[in-house]
Amino acid sequence: MPPANMSDIVHETPAQAPPLPAINVSDRLDQVSESRRRLVDDLIASTALVNNLRVRCDIHQADLARCKADLASQKIEADEKIKQASKDMMTWLITSCASLGMSVVYVGWCWVNRVEFEYIQRRRREMFGL
Repeated sequence: MPPANMSDIVHETPAQAPPLPAINVSDRLDQVSESRRRLVDDLIASTALVNNLRVRCDIHQADLARCKADLASQKIEADEKIKQASKDMMTWLITSCASLGMSVVYVGWCWVNRVEFEYIQRRRREMFGL
């Protein structure tokens, strides 16, 4: 609980302050050197990790570029195959339509000439006795 009156606060004078402990300079220097050595070791380890991550990043970027190039070449190959398949299908379609058209024309020609064919068959039977 804070004091009710500000005059109750006692200020310590430097003469009343507790004396500082005696510092052994050699021990303090050893502590600072040890702390510096640990910080340097940590910095070296962190730098090695950062360098490792940079190398891995470069490897992944190279892999990504290679994969993109492979994908582009495969896309070009696939487009060429699709174009060739389209040409082949068009050739097959034209050939099929031409064959169907020729068949229809032949059937129509036979139907138109059926009277003549019947006459020829009748004459063969008469001539050859079939």
